[in-house]
Amino acid sequence: MAQRGARGRMKKERIVARRWGDRRKGKTDWARFDALTDEDIAKAVASDPDAVPIDIDWSDAVLVIPARKKAISIRVDEDVLDYFKSEGEGYQRRMSTHNGRARSTPETQGSLRPGVSGRGRRER
Repeated sequence: MAQRGARGRMKKERIVARRWGDRRKGKTDWARFDALTDEDIAKAVASDPDAVPIDIDWSDAVLVIPARKKAISIRVDEDVLDYFKSEGEGYQRRMSTHNGRARSTPETQGSLRPGVSGRGRRER
């Protein structure tokens, strides 16, 4: 309980109260930006070594909508969970990705592990 209280105090120290409509002053020189002409922008792009022209033909592009995710609760062996968590943030996404790869290999059709049926029974 002591940690939770300390964490709460730390967050309050960093809170900055602002009224609706208050804006922070940024570092952008908007007057200089507004004064740029199309020619100025074209010259800047031409002299920028990182600005390479992109010539992509989008006429054959296909919209791919990812499969929907479903929120569930599952039981996972502790060592498996520890392994994925030890790799850092995003462990649930990595577990899902790993599952998807296992599902798509020919020897594991209908199973998450080779040699194990979809019901978790060892195949003979």
